Amino acid sequence: MDETFQVYLNSAASHETFPENTSASFTQLLPERISLDPPGEWYCRLTSCNLGFAPLKAHYLLCDCCSESVAGEWKKPVLSLLFRKINEFANPPWVRVKKRELTAVKIWLERVDQASSAARPPKRAATCHCSLEFKRVTRAR
Repeated sequence: MDETFQVYLNSAASHETFPENTSASFTQLLPERISLDPPGEWYCRLTSCNLGFAPLKAHYLLCDCCSESVAGEWKKPVLSLLFRKINEFANPPWVRVKKRELTAVKIWLERVDQASSAARPPKRAATCHCSLEFKRVTRAR
């Protein structure tokens, strides 16, 4: 049996704790600790994302709870590839989760053509909103 749940992230939600948060790089405290301990493999995917600004180039959206994958010449915790301000996904890919407990989630953007260069939103960029779906997959015995 698969178990799923959603997490909604907002770049302005934990601004008092993380004043350096921007719409292109932010950490959000979760309302309560989420344990990913039950037996099985945990995966995550980005189901929607409104960046709050229109990027001029394609960006990787990275998440600190995801396992690393190859992104150009680097290994990074890539959750998705974004091309526009509002991104809705019909069938987004699942990425393996590396953490077994979540108290906060960090999201950040890096340009695809310069995978070591962080995105720079306009100074008056709106808030970034993301929805993540988590799934536990158990193997039939």
